[in-house]
Amino acid sequence: MKAIVIALAWFVGAVWQIQAASAEGWTTIAPREEIRPQFQQTENGGKSGHGALIIRADEREGLHGW
Repeated sequence: MKAIVIALAWFVGAVWQIQAASAEGWTTIAPREEIRPQFQQTENGGKSGHGALIIRADEREGLHGW
């Protein structure tokens, strides 16, 4: 059980570091560059009107990022 927890912690840490980028205060991450969606920041969007992070995927299947 301890080995599973250690392996899971290592995997999560590795995925978190892969393809991390900053978009003016936001951190964007994708598992691999070829499946990375487009990330964009707006200064006056969002529910509060104080900015938002937009994640856009095109017609390619399997794009993934957060």
